[in-house]
Amino acid sequence: MTLRWKSFLATVIAVAGGSAIYVTITRLEPDTLTIGLLLALLLITVAAAAIPVSAAVNNRFARADWFSADPNRLWRHAGESGLLAVILAYLQLKHTLNWVAALLFLVAFVVVESFFITRVE
Repeated sequence: MTLRWKSFLATVIAVAGGSAIYVTITRLEPDTLTIGLLLALLLITVAAAAIPVSAAVNNRFARADWFSADPNRLWRHAGESGLLAVILAYLQLKHTLNWVAALLFLVAFVVVESFFITRVE
């Protein structure tokens, strides 16, 4: 599957996930199961939305053969983005999120991704 098709399918999944999040927020009562569903939908939606962005950034700034050299890079970026969004949403839900915590989580994810990129290249 080409990079263009992956980006298109990821965009379709992100739009469907965003619609599911909207329905979950507006139509369901907030209980434990609904919050778990919302966090799962957030993970899927943000991960899918990160794939076209990651593909565009890597096409612009990475080496020419980045996709063949590291085919899992898009999945890794998507998973990290989705996981970061879920962690930050959960911390906000528990009223413990502040700018320092958000910045520390972001820096931690950037350092981990930098480690993976330097190991592959």
